[in-house]
Amino acid sequence: MKISLLIVVVAVLYGCNFAPGSFPYAEEFELNESRQTLINKVENFKEDNPQYKVPIRANLIDGYQGDNLMWFHVYFYYPDEDVIVKTWLRSKFDSSKTTFALVGINKGLVLGNWKEVNHNLDHSENSRQIGLFKERILNRLQVEN
Repeated sequence: MKISLLIVVVAVLYGCNFAPGSFPYAEEFELNESRQTLINKVENFKEDNPQYKVPIRANLIDGYQGDNLMWFHVYFYYPDEDVIVKTWLRSKFDSSKTTFALVGINKGLVLGNWKEVNHNLDHSENSRQIGLFKERILNRLQVEN
């Protein structure tokens, strides 16, 4: 009992993260769309709004990465702020619903400056980034949540 309590205390003091999953801090939005329908909407959105496409030199391509078909990664670019936004789409158990998650923000086109939402950003910047994502992306995709 004492050892278990000591482990918990040490973990809390050193900021150990017990959150499950590969993206424990992502800001998730549950949408009433199938994943494929949402992927199509994102692709159409980017065609209609090319300013949100990440420039080719950043070498980030939307899609599944490797053999993992759980997350469909989507990247957006905010040119005014010179920021890349990392998101993913994942089907819920009910395939008519999809989780669209805001994962992280990279300042500039040189990768390696990623900040995770709900983790590495201060409260004000975190709220601002979530608001921008809702305003610029989610609201314009015309999806139900």
